[in-house]
Amino acid sequence: MKHLTFLILSIYSITIISCGSSSNSTNVNPHTQQHINMHQEFIDKQNKVEMLKMAKDISGSYSGNLPCADCEEIIYQLQLNEDLSYHSKMVYKGKSDSSNEKTGTFIVNNDLLIQLDQQAGNMKYFKKNGKGLLMLDKDGKEIIGDLAEKYNLLPQVNKEIVEPIESDKQKLLNEKWKKGIDFYASGNEPFWSLDMDLDKDIRFKNLNGLDFIAPAVKPISAMDADVKRFRSITEAGEIIIQLFHNQCTDNMSGEKFYYSVSIDFKKSNETDYKTYKGCGRFVPDPRVHDIWAIIEVDDTIITTGDSKGEHPRLEINITEGMIFGHDGCNSFRGGVEVQNDAILFGNLASTMMACPDMEISTKITKTISNKKLTYKFEDNLVFYHKDKKVMVLKHVD
Repeated sequence: MKHLTFLILSIYSITIISCGSSSNSTNVNPHTQQHINMHQEFIDKQNKVEMLKMAKDISGSYSGNLPCADCEEIIYQLQLNEDLSYHSKMVYKGKSDSSNEKTGTFIVNNDLLIQLDQQAGNMKYFKKNGKGLLMLDKDGKEIIGDLAEKYNLLPQVNKEIVEPIESDKQKLLNEKWKKGIDFYASGNEPFWSLDMDLDKDIRFKNLNGLDFIAPAVKPISAMDADVKRFRSITEAGEIIIQLFHNQCTDNMSGEKFYYSVSIDFKKSNETDYKTYKGCGRFVPDPRVHDIWAIIEVDDTIITTGDSKGEHPRLEINITEGMIFGHDGCNSFRGGVEVQNDAILFGNLASTMMACPDMEISTKITKTISNKKLTYKFEDNLVFYHKDKKVMVLKHVD
């Protein structure tokens, strides 16, 4: 009995010593949160692998003319990509020429039921069928009734989304760019407009027949705020323009702008200034509005296969002031503003995938997230930070 007791105590002591000693192996209690997380991560990876296989089978471009309650029809186009990302475009025919574009990610199950992310709003459920895709209702159920057949989206032969009609905003921006306008603004009650060619002249007009043209001047920047002030004088009068870098909403159209604008104007024969308030923005270079492959970041050349997955890319939408992209591991999105030779990126929101090598992904995020960079068109589009080249982008054909 003494021998048995000694043997049990010896084994117990060895067990305690073993548990307290260091080891390169990892023992996970199957009931701990760590094990649960590891198990869930494994399941998520397996599901992602399966979804990528299915995404390859359903990828392509689909289009259809959907019923519309207050317009002729909705011209709808949907691009599903093999990396589980999507791009949709809608035009409300007979109501507006503007296109509503959305980009995001989707999931798909074994029944080929497709669910777009929340960016898609109510038009997020689809099911693959023999014709192409069937759009479902907001609850993921098939639409029934006389118009049910209208919700079939057919594959596009060229597998590319047809370019939508140029929106009114795009037309306006492109026309001003061609005229050499760097900044424009307008206001209501009374209506007035301002066009600034920072190398040539300033033109201020209102509905009362005023058409004042003055030479361009260098701005004076405030020391304690993001405000630019221009003052120009001619024989006909004087104008003082202040640009406040904060969001401004047109009180009639509801359109959002990057700047609040205040103008003080008086004719040469007047004593007092009249003040005009409104909104404005810099006219972005339309060449920036495109999809770009990132081929260099922070002195690191990126070649095909470096990211062990999708090649990093950046889509810049200057009309809507948004960017969408992929850093080789995660999809991301954020706000963007282009002004003269500068490009301002907002904070990036991205998916949270963990990849074996995050070096390039991390560099991309650090380079553009919440940064103000300058840009030049050389052989490619090049971003600079304080005269240092930080990113090179190549146009995607």
